[in-house]
Amino acid sequence: MTYHRYFAALLCCILVIAPCLFITDVAEGADLESSEDVPTWGGPTDLSELEAFIDERVSTLSSMYYVMGTTVSVVKDGEMIFSKGYGYKDAAQQEEVSANDTLFRIGSVSKLFTWTAVMQLVEQGKIDLDTDVNAYLKSFRLADAYGGPVTLRHLMTHTAGFEETNRGIVSGNDQSTSIGEFLRLTMPKNINAPGQWVSYSNHGVTLTALMIEDVSGISFQDYVKMNILGPLGMHNTTLEQPPAAELLERLSRGFMFTGEGHEEGDFEYLGTVGAGEVSSTAEDMARFMLMHLNNGTYNGVTILKEETARYMRSEQFRAAPEAAAFLLGFYEMNWRDNVTICGHGGDTQLFHSMLTLFPEYGLGLFVSTNTNTGSYLANHLPYDFVNHYFPVEERVLPGPGPDAVKRADEVAGIYLDHRTAHTGVEKYLLKPSEWVIESTGDGYLAVNTGSRTYKAVEVSPYRYAFMDHPFPEFGDMIFVLDANGRPSHMVFSGIPVASTYERLGVMQQQDFVAGLLIASEILLASSFLWAGIALYRWRKGGRIAAPQVALMAAAAIALVFVFLVQNGMDLEAQAIAWEMTLQNPEPITTYLLLPLLVIFLAIAAVVLSMVTVWSKKPWSWWEKVHSLAVFAGLVGFIYWAHFWGLV
Repeated sequence: MTYHRYFAALLCCILVIAPCLFITDVAEGADLESSEDVPTWGGPTDLSELEAFIDERVSTLSSMYYVMGTTVSVVKDGEMIFSKGYGYKDAAQQEEVSANDTLFRIGSVSKLFTWTAVMQLVEQGKIDLDTDVNAYLKSFRLADAYGGPVTLRHLMTHTAGFEETNRGIVSGNDQSTSIGEFLRLTMPKNINAPGQWVSYSNHGVTLTALMIEDVSGISFQDYVKMNILGPLGMHNTTLEQPPAAELLERLSRGFMFTGEGHEEGDFEYLGTVGAGEVSSTAEDMARFMLMHLNNGTYNGVTILKEETARYMRSEQFRAAPEAAAFLLGFYEMNWRDNVTICGHGGDTQLFHSMLTLFPEYGLGLFVSTNTNTGSYLANHLPYDFVNHYFPVEERVLPGPGPDAVKRADEVAGIYLDHRTAHTGVEKYLLKPSEWVIESTGDGYLAVNTGSRTYKAVEVSPYRYAFMDHPFPEFGDMIFVLDANGRPSHMVFSGIPVASTYERLGVMQQQDFVAGLLIASEILLASSFLWAGIALYRWRKGGRIAAPQVALMAAAAIALVFVFLVQNGMDLEAQAIAWEMTLQNPEPITTYLLLPLLVIFLAIAAVVLSMVTVWSKKPWSWWEKVHSLAVFAGLVGFIYWAHFWGLV
């Protein structure tokens, strides 16, 4: 969910300026000292200056990215100093956004409620951070992972090693499936040993929600309501999907910008409990920020011990010395060397949010948007806020150094995001994107992300700064070396949730597999020469050998399967069906039987050939070589099908 696949193409729409947005709900009563309009290091000190800054940023970014509505709150020194709604919650009725009354879907910011809840159980001694999670699960058991057991610490730092799956994240409106049953049907596999690399996982958070249920003895939703929302007075916040009638009336609609206008979207039912279902207002989220900034206490009510709240903001996993770290539930936003910044982002298809904390300054910012293009605003506003209130000299990127060409050649390669499907048919349906990183020959890198190519320059050994990236908050690329001193992975300096990219060997690359399939198809098609041979031999009173029949049948089925997969089904529709259902949608289930039949026939052909071809004399040498070539084509087909999770 968090930065979920929206690097998108709307940059071409930049510079189209829309009318100024409506503004409502200014926080009143904030006792701030008046100051100059020039911001002071350490956060806002003047309410009017803060308001003018956020007004300008929201207005500009909303116009650039066609955002229908936005809600914002800012807290500092134990109180909410600012809250405002911008634009519309309902375009048809021209209803304006209210920071106090309008609920927004906050996506993966919801995870912070799950982490807060589970840490309550940790401090009560009911759960241990470093014990196998299976010790606490009653209604579901996590499959054993290679490299050791998965622990709560792994789940909270997204280092459990799970591959990504979209299965059930956006579900239908059937909320009757229990968390345990949902995980039994959709839990992704481990692709890395726990504790090795970051691989962001919504299902890992849902696993934590199930732990909370099994340990506390009450539903996850009731636990959060009783132990977090109620004590903090967050009465405009809910985990219900959809919210109860009174809150549903105040929930913002979600909008899809199509290039020609805005269309109202349907309510998004999220199946991964604990990972993204919360709906809240900006002012309720201000209460949540204040609790964490005040180390577990808000308005005289303590829901976490001080040491627990502080521990949640401590470093837990850092992939490389200069990379951004995962904290315990929060993640670091490594945008200033001498300022601690942490938080969490959240994305659904239509809503995009960001919660950002500056613990040393008692400062927090929350922003949420209600349009599919709003990720740019939700991500840029906190980054601009940092640049404005914690200003530093503008970064001047150097030119390539003396060894830049050598290192650029070393890091060049094809890299795959760990946060993708690595096994199963979902890999083929969703087609994971590869980053192609090339050395330009003069010390720079050309980084092709699949949607466009960016230029990067080395700023220190194996660290490269983007010169033109639309998300500067990601920070620099940092290449991690393996035990042999070769670049094996790439991570980011700005935020760890931007994931880990693994360098691929030749046989792991999509272009290689595509070429292998073409060669295999040619070899398989050549098997039909035997049909002519069979006809000739039949006219002469002979017959075709059984292994040839088996190979020809296998080749025919393989070619039909490739055609059906590539042309016979609407991949987009099937991918949506895969994500929305907990059972394999048709025609996927039927299709996946065909490669199994191919494997059976190929094995039968090998066995038969050992008996009749190589031990007897009816075949000429070229027939034997040809049969090997066709068999090689079948092996290539099976590798292709296995690579894409089709067998």
